[in-house]
Amino acid sequence: MRSACIGGCAGKAATRPAFSIESLALFVDPTLRAHLEARGVPFCVIGAVALGAHGFVRTTADVDLLTTDEGVLEKTFWPSQPDEIHRGERDERLAGTVPWLGGIPHDLIVARGHAARVAMETAQPDPSVDGCPVATPWRSSCSSSRRAAPSTSSTSSS
Repeated sequence: MRSACIGGCAGKAATRPAFSIESLALFVDPTLRAHLEARGVPFCVIGAVALGAHGFVRTTADVDLLTTDEGVLEKTFWPSQPDEIHRGERDERLAGTVPWLGGIPHDLIVARGHAARVAMETAQPDPSVDGCPVATPWRSSCSSSRRAAPSTSSTSSS
């Protein structure tokens, strides 16, 4: 099995064994999921597991979950895990990440901004991931109102 670099390969790189997605229902850690749900933290599956739920299978080293709830970045939110909480800068769209080192490693990604809100609002429960909400591909509102490009062929009248 290969190892994949997680969380940026510059400097102190962490490696985790890579795995292939075969049964998505086994991928969202039930302890982490129960902890988030018990505290009313909305989340959705993103990354390779979300791609797998949409039929695009790929190898990954962890499960990525997205939330916009910055409360998960507080140490008091977590009774035991995690050992590390990574905070982004105040003006960044990435508020921070929380690594979850259970049986299958997870990254809980805390994001700000329009794209994160749309991902959360449009995520749909997916039975292939034990009913967890999964981010879905979306088009910006301007793409549906975009006009067709003008024809490049010229017609000549005789």
